[in-house]
Amino acid sequence: MGSIKAGFPINSLGIMKRTTGTCFLTGALLSLATDALAQGNDSITRKWVDGNFYTEANYGYNFFGDKRDTYDFPHAVVDLNIHLGKGWHLSTEQEFEYLTENGDWPKHFSDEYSVNWAYVKKDFSPKLSVMAGILNIPLGLISSYYNTGLTVYDPLSENRILPMKWHETAIAVTGKMDKISYWLGYLCHLDGDVEDYENHGGAARIDWYPNNALRLGVSGFIGKGEFLGDESGAEKWCDYADIDYNYDHGKWISSGEVVYQSESNNTSIGAEVGYRVTNWLLPFARYDLLTIAHEKNYKVSTVGLNAGPFHGVGIKLQLSQEGGNTRFDSSLAYSLSF
Repeated sequence: MGSIKAGFPINSLGIMKRTTGTCFLTGALLSLATDALAQGNDSITRKWVDGNFYTEANYGYNFFGDKRDTYDFPHAVVDLNIHLGKGWHLSTEQEFEYLTENGDWPKHFSDEYSVNWAYVKKDFSPKLSVMAGILNIPLGLISSYYNTGLTVYDPLSENRILPMKWHETAIAVTGKMDKISYWLGYLCHLDGDVEDYENHGGAARIDWYPNNALRLGVSGFIGKGEFLGDESGAEKWCDYADIDYNYDHGKWISSGEVVYQSESNNTSIGAEVGYRVTNWLLPFARYDLLTIAHEKNYKVSTVGLNAGPFHGVGIKLQLSQEGGNTRFDSSLAYSLSF
């Protein structure tokens, strides 16, 4: 799924420092993986490396306004997981996206490239695992990868409230007990810098699975950092809270959430539902309601169609309306697991 990245303008004097820091950490983790494999995993017969490659090309058109076109290409994501044996794992995700929206385009390489995560994980049992490195912070549907992904771009209910695909230097514990899964982490900004959010505090998520079709979750963050809506770059205390769900049963699929941000007192509600007409054709509808400080309220309605005519190929077409503005978006994607 495409992602329109939100955040503050990047200081060009720190670009090299940030890029070097993320590349150094990723390289160091890969080095640890190589050493561990060299020290004796010959007895492991299972697959020790797996991952996924994803690429998409998106085009959007605003029917009103002077700047109407949105182009999103090239956009590629590579996931890599290395299983070291004895419960040790190394995971990383690298993403490159060149997005031109409303006449604006990336000015620096660090605007286009990000290390979404790069961490080491140790499994002690299904109930307890420990992770450290650049972690994905599972706050909201998008960063938790629970969203049904029916729209071309990340839903507006999160796009304007939460950091998209929130990742941060952190240490966390996670696990699952019966019908409950949990994630508890401490976020800390290091001098090497991690794109694009710098936060200090704690984040948590709890999910409940009452049956195979339904998931109910709550997540939150308490701490301080640089937040959306404040261009001063000053650190402020801010809380995030999110309640969300997923439902997938038979031909029906749905997800939704309520999000709150304390720093600007912003709130949003979003939900989408799709119906599988066939195994490869799924029409859907979505509605978002946002209350943003010092702005008007946003009410966005979206209808669209998902199609997967061939293995690994995805096509999305959608129309959305907000106030008097109508927008068309389209996407052609390809995914390959290995």
